Amino acid sequence: MTETERELFRQLSVFVGGFTLEALESVALLDSDQSILDALSRLVDKSLLLVEQQDQPRYRFLEPIRQYARDKLNETGESNLIQDRHLNYYLHIAEEAEPYLFGAGQQDWKNRLELNHDNLRVALAWSLESNQIEAGLKMAGALAWFWHSKGHLSEGNLWLEKLLAVGISTQGRERAKALRASAILSMSTGDYIRARALAESSIKLYRDIGDNQGVGLPIIDLGATLHLEGKWEEAIELFEEGLRHLRATGERWGIAYALVWLGDPWFRMGDYERAATSWEESLRLSQELGDHYLMAWSLGGLADVARLRADYKRATGMFKEALTHYQSSGDKIGPPFSMEALGLSAAALRDATRAARLWGAASAWREAINESLPPTYQKDYAASITQARTQLGEEGYTSAWSEGYAMSPEQAIALALEK
Repeated sequence: MTETERELFRQLSVFVGGFTLEALESVALLDSDQSILDALSRLVDKSLLLVEQQDQPRYRFLEPIRQYARDKLNETGESNLIQDRHLNYYLHIAEEAEPYLFGAGQQDWKNRLELNHDNLRVALAWSLESNQIEAGLKMAGALAWFWHSKGHLSEGNLWLEKLLAVGISTQGRERAKALRASAILSMSTGDYIRARALAESSIKLYRDIGDNQGVGLPIIDLGATLHLEGKWEEAIELFEEGLRHLRATGERWGIAYALVWLGDPWFRMGDYERAATSWEESLRLSQELGDHYLMAWSLGGLADVARLRADYKRATGMFKEALTHYQSSGDKIGPPFSMEALGLSAAALRDATRAARLWGAASAWREAINESLPPTYQKDYAASITQARTQLGEEGYTSAWSEGYAMSPEQAIALALEK
């Protein structure tokens, strides 16, 4: 092995779970004039690196070989520099991807981040170890919607918790955004007390730094937490306040996000017309933006209005359409809501077996990603569950529910979309 090959071999050990040629060229720093590609090819020829062909070639070590190369890197004086370059590259990847998570092509960008998730973890760990907290906060803030959408709720929150704890002296926009990110993830896991405190801290910091554009979204998130706790009137006030901020700044995705939340307390309070108006405007905006996640959420709300008006055929069709949009967005948070709602429609049509299976499948899905079912929703479902239990008997209900619970995500989606 030449000195250039040994040098590259050591430096590549900072990558975990595979890397592209672009990543390698951004991170590696060779002393010699020999091309990186030539040295890389020889490491592949020597079977020290594996090549996986996807959209573009990805290279990776077998883990024992990577650990050996890492030990060699640690023996040199170049380890910190290479890790810094690795952190900067994956911070760029996270920030480049973030705007695309909210519109057309969002699934492809989420999948790209998922493919790079091990390296993003390594970069976040190094930001903490090397006390580069601002870079870590920027990366975590940029990754928040990816973590939320792909169901990495607890993991994302753990990174944010660590960075926010050690980055207390960082009081800029990065911290305000990270506080909001942690509020969203905490809300999805059902920790409403923490979510509320984090959203309030984010709002305060945005106001302290005079960021009127940034403050709108955490106001919506604070309202969302209160809404999920059943404080509907307080939630509506916050949603309308946040919406005023977002309309003033012309933040179209934020407006669609605010409207989809605003529809829900109106719906819970029985004002179906106001709820539908909010969801219809959100749907129009999200269609313009190409955001399948918000399309799905808005459609699900409109389907719920149809369900409570006893138009079960229309409701079922719209819930299924919502589920296909969740799939198109690459989202893992929304599907259980669609499954549970389809179960409610099935129960109303006296198909208790299908309802119980759907509820079991949704429960397993939620458990897998540590996503809670909000208490207000549990109350809504109680009467339908009681009806299904009565229709099937306790043993029949448990059997059907268990069948659903045992399903893989793919089987659960197939069940929800059948008929």
